[in-house]
Amino acid sequence: MTAPVTISEEELNAYFDSELPAARRDSVEAWLATDPQGMARLEAWERQAEDLRAAFNPILGEPVPARFPRASQARRMRRLGRWAAIAASVAIAFAAGFGTARISAPDGTAGGNDLARFGLSAHATYVSEIRHPVEVVAAEEAHLVKWLSNRLGAPLVVPDLSADGLALIGGRLLPAGGKPGAMLMYETRSGERFSLLVTPGSAKSETAFRYEEEDGFGSFYWYSGDFGYVLVGPADRARLLHLSREVYDALT
Repeated sequence: MTAPVTISEEELNAYFDSELPAARRDSVEAWLATDPQGMARLEAWERQAEDLRAAFNPILGEPVPARFPRASQARRMRRLGRWAAIAASVAIAFAAGFGTARISAPDGTAGGNDLARFGLSAHATYVSEIRHPVEVVAAEEAHLVKWLSNRLGAPLVVPDLSADGLALIGGRLLPAGGKPGAMLMYETRSGERFSLLVTPGSAKSETAFRYEEEDGFGSFYWYSGDFGYVLVGPADRARLLHLSREVYDALT
């Protein structure tokens, strides 16, 4: 009897990113031909990539800041493949001022609030989805936490916001500055949705909550440890501040 083919999460991601060695590519394709769930995941990732292209196309044509070497950028784009190339393009869009400005930039300035704009754009892309708002549903929370923790390279904590009427829907992987980021989505009984985004990129010290609003959505963003965080939802500043404090307490 032939042993069943086993494809790891890392191999499936490498196949999607066109980074899988040729020796394993045939095995993955044979497995996909017999595994509808695996194929469905790839299709979901492709839809996610298309959504991100649509969301960020307006900024992809902006000139690359002079301090980013074009040759090294091109090499990185080729190396990362289809999926991470989108991430690198997104990184260019909010890289300017993303260094020291992220620590002290006030609301409404270029630099510190780029993290918020990234979160607002991602939330706007998925909040209206009926069938595919998330990649892994809350019923598979253990798998979701393990998967995203592995991709982030650090344990992911899923804040429990049920006391505030928010139930976890699930989460997904997002490209963030050329590295994996995570997005968790919550929903109230009335159908309001909130997203928590976790992105790599530490500040020199923790930052205070800062507010940004766009197209009817509000967000609070901050840095803590090795990650930046954005909580996005309906533009109710007081409510979002309360929820952000709840999230912060759960993460620290």
